[in-house]
Amino acid sequence: MFVKIFRNISRLAAFVAVLVLCGGHLATLQVVAWTGMVVSYSARDGFVAGVKNTFDGDHPCSLCKAVKKGQQQEEQKPASVQSRVQKIEALALSPRPLPLVREASLISFWQGMEISLEARMERPPVPPPRIA
Repeated sequence: MFVKIFRNISRLAAFVAVLVLCGGHLATLQVVAWTGMVVSYSARDGFVAGVKNTFDGDHPCSLCKAVKKGQQQEEQKPASVQSRVQKIEALALSPRPLPLVREASLISFWQGMEISLEARMERPPVPPPRIA
């Protein structure tokens, strides 16, 4: 029972994480804002006028303005991410001295590998027969 609950919670968490990474949280807020706008404008002017006022872009609500501001902030983030990627690439391509490795440590490492491989080449012991 707890496994099923944990599985469902983990799936929900993964879905929410993907939704946030793809910008779906802003899309969800926008749908909520449109729904509220259609309801409020329709109560005042009728359904057709309410839908028209909702989607014409001339009558945004406060939530629509907040979503637009969030989208603009999301668009500005890739520039900073791009600059970080360029810095990482520059560091990766810059010439660096290789760390010194002692030959003795490499030899002892490989000798240890040979011993462990030789030990694994033997067949495993056969268990004694069971008493019937």
